[in-house]
Amino acid sequence: MTLLCIAFISFEGCKKDPDGEKPEVKAPDQIVGVEEAREMYNTYTDRRARLIQMYEDSLDGRDREYDQKQQQMQQDQAEVKKDSFDVARYGYYDYKTLKQYLDYIEQQAARANVEIATLRIYFSNYGDKETFEDGKPVVHPRQNSFILVPSTLQDKQDYAFYLRELSQDEVVPVLLNKKLEEIDPQGMGNTESGQQRAYASMIPYEFNSAAAPFQGNLSTFMNESQMVPPPH
Repeated sequence: MTLLCIAFISFEGCKKDPDGEKPEVKAPDQIVGVEEAREMYNTYTDRRARLIQMYEDSLDGRDREYDQKQQQMQQDQAEVKKDSFDVARYGYYDYKTLKQYLDYIEQQAARANVEIATLRIYFSNYGDKETFEDGKPVVHPRQNSFILVPSTLQDKQDYAFYLRELSQDEVVPVLLNKKLEEIDPQGMGNTESGQQRAYASMIPYEFNSAAAPFQGNLSTFMNESQMVPPPH
């Protein structure tokens, strides 16, 4: 009886995974391109972060030029409008998609021999336009959102990253600064193990605008969550 149970368990194990390999995890549909993520991050900086800072500074009396009466008038006018702007209050992913995303970035990071340290949540904002630069439609113009971005530790510093596929068998990480911009290649070196490393440098955005387009790159960023309330 014992031998029969062992044989049955062995058969079931082989049946589920005959090659002893994990099935490939496909990228979720919500994966967003690196350039698209940068654009959304910068739009949030321009259209939301500065306004929030101005308002909070006004409460502390740091912004002497802030006109609270004008702000109240604008709020009153907005309340009168029938089709007022829907401000997003929260967003979510269904659990299945989130699990798929985590499995996907772990799989891709393993290909580049990278260990994921943290999962950042970047605030973002969709631009006031119909499409992104790559032609992908902007579903909710002007609405707030967020982007999931994995990070890794190098030389005891935390870096966001995406992956560059040099060939079918060679994948390397591309380290990014806090603005999701590539680290200056002049700061690249080699660790004792022979792996590439990068030192953080807050380089201007123009440095990357002239760089080659993202070809053969694997984004590890996820967006396109369900935002609530949805816009009209």
